[in-house]
Amino acid sequence: MRNRIVLAAIAVTLAVVALPKELEPEVRAGTALRMGVPDLVAGSELVVEARVLEARAEEVAGGLIETVYTLATDRVFWGPGYAGEVREVRIPGGVLPDGRGMLLSGVSRLEVGEDALLFLSDEGPRSLRMPVGLAQGRYRVETRLDGSRVVTRSGGGLGLVNAATGELEDADGLYVRDYADFVAEVEAAVAVREAGGDQ
Repeated sequence: MRNRIVLAAIAVTLAVVALPKELEPEVRAGTALRMGVPDLVAGSELVVEARVLEARAEEVAGGLIETVYTLATDRVFWGPGYAGEVREVRIPGGVLPDGRGMLLSGVSRLEVGEDALLFLSDEGPRSLRMPVGLAQGRYRVETRLDGSRVVTRSGGGLGLVNAATGELEDADGLYVRDYADFVAEVEAAVAVREAGGDQ
């Protein structure tokens, strides 16, 4: 059932385009329910902190484009795997070397060399995973000049629906949190999920 929901969301929000890189940020239309850290953990089958080693876009059956990311895993909060593991994660969308691309509104692409904290769905067809909550499922881990660490997230052209009010809110702008506080919140949400026996 979850895979069907993910596929339906992909079908609704996919845009197959051939755009110059400088125009990509103008593609907007993704909408998702606003999710806090407990919601992200509860909806994920894999929560990892990793460095992006490589990204390669591939055209698959039906002309769809997917990006295969090679990740060096620093930490696994939830799901299969272990720290130190190198794994591949396949996410819909991407840009081929010839400039053809498929953009998934509301999903930001990972950049080679970035450190990221990812909340990912279970594997669907062809081992695809989706960031849970679209752009909400990808945080960059950054070190500031003073040595402090933060997690950041950009809206990625995403509109968020407030569950309490039903109102649509713009998610653009940069979300910044202290790394240690954010990780503590992730660990607390994982502990709640483990106590519920939900793995």
